[in-house]
Amino acid sequence: MSDQTRQWGKSLDEIRPDHVARYRFAASKIKPKSFILDIACGCGYGSKLLHDQGFNVYGVDIDEGAIQFARTHHNGPHFIQGEASDTYGPFDAIVSFETLEHLKNPLEALKNFESPILWASVPNQDKYPFNPEKFKDDDYPHQRHYTPSEFEQLLVAGGFEVFERYCQKDKIGEITKGTDGIFIIYGCRQV
Repeated sequence: MSDQTRQWGKSLDEIRPDHVARYRFAASKIKPKSFILDIACGCGYGSKLLHDQGFNVYGVDIDEGAIQFARTHHNGPHFIQGEASDTYGPFDAIVSFETLEHLKNPLEALKNFESPILWASVPNQDKYPFNPEKFKDDDYPHQRHYTPSEFEQLLVAGGFEVFERYCQKDKIGEITKGTDGIFIIYGCRQV
């Protein structure tokens, strides 16, 4: 558990509000009782939140320590150690929050996602400019941030069509329509 960027809370009140808000938002947008894949689930709090909303959830993370933490503290979902670019599915929906900016080849991962619906978020380069120095000591550092148009281009190249655009203006977590925030959240359908 050396990566300080991960949210290591044992309960939702120990997790940064913007992270929790993304999962609550996704729960409100995904068809009830869906099978959901949570890519880069970290310590599992988001997978657990979705599970507690009645979804059948599989959480995947590259870090075995995070998966063990998830199994211990957020039981209910199925947790698997693996990479985002591995093929999983098919699922009714995939959530991939604050994942793609960490990947050296995010397009490869997107092309392996098997789901009609994807909810994904990334830091907005226009509002939260990428500074590699800020992330250099992380176990899984950011590789880049995305402008809203770059994010959409990446998703389209990965086989998805964006149908909704939202953002979070700050780390408090309120989600609003549009792309004028430090984090952008897009709803997509596979084409």
